[in-house]
Amino acid sequence: MAVMTNKIIGFWFVLGATVNGELAPAVSAAPVEAQAIADHFSSVKSMSGDFVQSGPKAEKTRGKFYLQRPGKIRFN
Repeated sequence: MAVMTNKIIGFWFVLGATVNGELAPAVSAAPVEAQAIADHFSSVKSMSGDFVQSGPKAEKTRGKFYLQRPGKIRFN
């Protein structure tokens, strides 16, 4: 996860590093990093976690989610 965090931080640094209006290098790097992120999440086969859902009247509902690929997701 630390490697992915470093890549994401690097991605935003590259996007923000426009010197003298030279935007072309930063724009050309963006699809490569985006593909790396997409590849990482595609490789995840299962995941679970806690969540908090906020309603329109500021009510909060807590729960857990479970994801298993392909095509299974459950909320408790």
